[in-house]
This record gives sequence, C-alpha cells and structure tokens, in this order.
Amino acid sequence: MPEQAAEPPLEEAVEPGSDESPRFSEAEQARKAELQARREELGIPYQFYINLANATFYERYPDQRDRTLTDGAEDEEWRSRWDAIAAEWLDLLEANLSPESRRQLGSYDEGDREQWKQQANQLYVGSRSLYDLADAEFFRLFPQAKDFIDQPIGQVWQGIVFDRLKALQDGSMLEQVQFDTGTYDKQLEGQLEPGEGRVYTANLSEGQILRLSLDAPSDATQLSVYLPRPTSDLPALLEDSTDTTWSGKLPQSGFYEVVVVSTASEPIDYQLELTVDNVTSSPVEPEEPEAPEAKN
Repeated sequence: MPEQAAEPPLEEAVEPGSDESPRFSEAEQARKAELQARREELGIPYQFYINLANATFYERYPDQRDRTLTDGAEDEEWRSRWDAIAAEWLDLLEANLSPESRRQLGSYDEGDREQWKQQANQLYVGSRSLYDLADAEFFRLFPQAKDFIDQPIGQVWQGIVFDRLKALQDGSMLEQVQFDTGTYDKQLEGQLEPGEGRVYTANLSEGQILRLSLDAPSDATQLSVYLPRPTSDLPALLEDSTDTTWSGKLPQSGFYEVVVVSTASEPIDYQLELTVDNVTSSPVEPEEPEAPEAKN
C-alpha cells in the first residue's frame, strides 16, 4: 500500500452536517452523511478511516497524489470515487473484524503485539502460530499485500491478530491434544472457513517419534509444526507447508504446536492424525520465541 497522505484528498476534516461542511449537492451530502453514520456505528476511528481510504484512493489514482480535491463541481466525480472506496472499507471492516478490534484501529503498536505474544504464550502457543492464523485471513483479503506493517492496512492485520488471539483464548481455534490412557494415536477433525485455521498443542518428550497425517483437499491447506523453543538453526519442523505428512524424532520436550490453516475459497473438511510412540503428561513451561512482525 502507498504511504499515507498528510491530509485527505478532499475536505473531509469536517464531516457533513456542520455549518463548516463543504457545499456539496444534496445527493452528495446524503451519501457522506450515510458514510459518517456507518463509520460511527461500526466504531471506526475517524482519522484512521481517512488514512485508510486515502491510501487506497492514491493507489488507484496515483495522478491525484499531489493535489487536494476541491468542493467544486469539477471534482465531483473524484469525490464520488473516494466515497466509494470509503464504503468498500466500511463493508470489509464490518465483515471481517470484531467491534472491539475495530474500535482500536489506528492505535495498534509494537507494545500491543508484544502483549499479545505473552498472552498467547500463556496458552502454550507461540507468536508464530498466532501469526499463522492472522496471516491466513489477511492474505485471503489482501493477497498482494507486502511491507504493510507501517501502512494503514497494517492496522487491519493487527486487528485480525487481536481477534485471532481472542479465538485462541475462547478455545474456538485452539485444542490441547490429550491421548487416552494406553493409546498413542489421536484423530482430530473439523471444518475450516476460507482464511480460518486451528492450533493443536501436544505436550511431548525429546526422543519421541511423532507422525502427522493431514487429510484435506489438495492445495487447500498449509501445515506448520513448531517446537517448544525454536532456535535460529531450527525455527520449525514444518512451516507454511503444503505437505500433508511429517514424521521424525522430536528434538525437545515441551508443548509442540500443530497449525492447520485453509487457503481454499470455500469451506473445507479436514482430518488430522497424530501418532506418537509413547505419551507424557507432565507440563513443561514453554518459552516465547523471537518472531517476525508478520510472515510475508
């Protein structure tokens, strides 16, 4: 996304309905009033809304970057295009972010991300797994996005991370695998919506043999297996892979994380089988790994 403008491309510093608002036609004033009402209802901060719509406006119409739209008839078409972009963003944010995450757009920062890592770690989940869940949804919506963390759209990614953390905390995207007494095999199954994922944690021991098998539509999922304590030499056993099987001797004791995310455009069913040669039940405190801001 392009760098945000210093000011809006049109006189949006005062929203419609004020004595200071531009003298638009009745139809345009009604359109802007509707946008204002929707933004306020959705709880989206005003300045963030302006920055986000501006970034998209300038991306689509780069020839407009060096000018501010007037409130005259000569710019009526350009103002209509800006309003259409703003409406698109309101639709997208309403459909894909929770009310709580929308209210904080524009204010997310590195401190929030650090806090989210710590909260995920309390669930024996590392930030890589959390970011896998967020990336699956973000890149479904914005498949061409890159270098976005400091752009207005980066706030949308962070809003998704916030929502995915809540989904881990309420258990809707997280399950701790428990093996029944005397058994060393676990069959897991579920359905994933486009851009959705699940994290499975299992407390395993160094030297155990782990075997994974994922039954899902071809090229519709990505599978990751993260260690309790990733290192620079071994950050993961499997990461964002289209492979559906993995087996090997485990190099550490602690909570392993198996992440399944959907890259499909339709809901998919999946089955995941975990097999180990023996089972431990003594919890081991995980350590939070260093993680990138986002996986591009």
